Amino acid sequence: VMLEITGYDKTQFMVTPATIPAGTSDTEITVTYKPTTVKAHKANLTIDCTELPEKYSMVKLEGIAIDKNNPPMATVTPNTLEQFKCEAAQTTVQAIRVQTKNMAENTNIRFAQNKVFRLSTASVYKNLSQNINVTFAPLTAGEYKDTIIVSSYGMKTQRIPISGIATPKTTVEKKEGVELKLKEDN
Repeated sequence: VMLEITGYDKTQFMVTPATIPAGTSDTEITVTYKPTTVKAHKANLTIDCTELPEKYSMVKLEGIAIDKNNPPMATVTPNTLEQFKCEAAQTTVQAIRVQTKNMAENTNIRFAQNKVFRLSTASVYKNLSQNINVTFAPLTAGEYKDTIIVSSYGMKTQRIPISGIATPKTTVEKKEGVELKLKEDN
């Protein structure tokens, strides 16, 4: 049986032993992860037997490396948003900027409840800065609360509370025809 690490990040992993002699019933296999860069690494462990090709198997390997001296972090500005206000069935938008640094993978942005608020994106590429629109889109009048959650591997998760008030939708009375105003001096 031959054991081999394959895939894009194969140099970040090592398997021992590399072969298992025929007739061996139990053999302990050790996969070691020795990252050389800050990143989410992915590779495969292939298990192949030339005498029994139908027994070929592959195991996905993943590891995430961070630098403890330069921990992953995200800065959200502003870190508080003004209360959203609009009529029901209307929308209003505010923007935040998320700047990431020392990240091993992308930063995820989501809502705790995900009901009447929307985000223009759900992630920020690692080690970049991006503007994100937060949209308040209530269908009915009322007070709404949610929390924006900013997270990624190795960083302290950030929670930003937001709220909005939707007033009843104003209705315009529809009239037929054209309104004719008479002069009062006649």
